[in-house]
Amino acid sequence: MKQIAVVVAMVVCMVGAGIARAEIGYGPIVMDDPTVLDVTDSEFRLDIIYRSLGEEVGSSLYGTPVADADADEDAAAVTPVDTDWVAAIGMDYGATDRLEVGIWIPFVRTENGSSASGLGDLMLKAKVGLLDGTKNGIVLTGAVNVTVDTGDEDIVGAENESEVLATFLLSKKLAVWNLYLNFGYLDTGVDNGDGIAYGIAAEIPGENMDLVFELTGSDVSVGEDSPSAIYAGFRKEASEKEDFALTVGSGLTDASPDLIVQLVYRYAF
Repeated sequence: MKQIAVVVAMVVCMVGAGIARAEIGYGPIVMDDPTVLDVTDSEFRLDIIYRSLGEEVGSSLYGTPVADADADEDAAAVTPVDTDWVAAIGMDYGATDRLEVGIWIPFVRTENGSSASGLGDLMLKAKVGLLDGTKNGIVLTGAVNVTVDTGDEDIVGAENESEVLATFLLSKKLAVWNLYLNFGYLDTGVDNGDGIAYGIAAEIPGENMDLVFELTGSDVSVGEDSPSAIYAGFRKEASEKEDFALTVGSGLTDASPDLIVQLVYRYAF
């Protein structure tokens, strides 16, 4: 499955392969973008995400207790979720010329022979601009994302905890491509559930679309491994105020989904 995902991702990117343009692009698709909205500007975002989870990830994210006469009294058997769909609505707002705030509200559907649907945990976001790139082309931003335990228990589980992700977001415009780095600290709210989170992305601007390659992960253990995934996709401008993006990802470890497909629509106003 992982090999198929990588092949599909490369095909997606080869669609726009012969395109070249030297101008600022639109940023990563999966990772956080260091760009801060101008004061009073707003951006609407819609994400549609499909994931084939694998047994280890499905158990850790959505472990669903099932009856099992042989199960230990203190360790109920679980039926791992095979796949999930997420439809998320987001809104960001430029509060000042250096501060952006936002919210991300996901609706989740899980499948493991049967299906369940409901509200996932909402995310509160804030970004503070530190460097705007005017002197040396480097944009640096501090960001905090707080995922609040507000989701339906049938979806996120009764023992779900809030998460905090604090990161530095950096971008640098190079000769014909743009580099993006995310590096920070993730606290999942459970024992031994904190550690480093990271991401690196390369964006190749094009005349009709931008190609984006991303690698994300953390050293927070999920079972016996830590999550890491690679993505390849494109972003296309539909008008001066809107664009859409498609990326395909593959987990590099057993702690990551086997396949991730993400479609993003953004509208600025």
